[in-house]
Amino acid sequence: MFILIWVHADEITARERLIARGLARDAYKLANWDKYITQVKHEAPSNINGLIVINNTNDSQGILKDQIAKLLKTIILTTKKY
Repeated sequence: MFILIWVHADEITARERLIARGLARDAYKLANWDKYITQVKHEAPSNINGLIVINNTNDSQGILKDQIAKLLKTIILTTKKY
C-alpha cells in the first residue's frame, strides 16, 4: 500500500504564497499568472487508493492541525502493517 498526499490551495492562496516566498523560480509564474494558473491541476484525482487530500488554503488554517494529525495517524497505521 502507498499513501499519496495531495495538498490543495486555492488560486488566491497559491499566488499570495508565491509572492511571499520571493524566489526567482516563481518570477515567470507570477508574471504570467493567468496562463500559469490554467495549467495547474486543481482537483485531486478521485480514482487513487491511499489518497489523502490536505486543504491548505488560507481559510483552512484552523483545521490544518487536525488534517495533519489524521495524516500522521494514517501513516503510522499503514506502516505498522509492513
